Amino acid sequence: MKRTAITLADGRELVYFDERDDAVRDQPDRRELPPPPPASQLRYDPLTDEWVALAVHRQTRTFL
Repeated sequence: MKRTAITLADGRELVYFDERDDAVRDQPDRRELPPPPPASQLRYDPLTDEWVALAVHRQTRTFL
């Protein structure tokens, strides 16, 4: 049993377990990654006197 660990383009680790010892797993992951989504925003709500987390980048999505 051969164990080979590689790192994917997004930083995750992928582990292969091969029955044969001559299996080659040395190809790098060259996928183009999409840009990361924008972060949520914290806004102060004066009516409730607390901070509220908003996902502003989701406001343009359509409803089902």
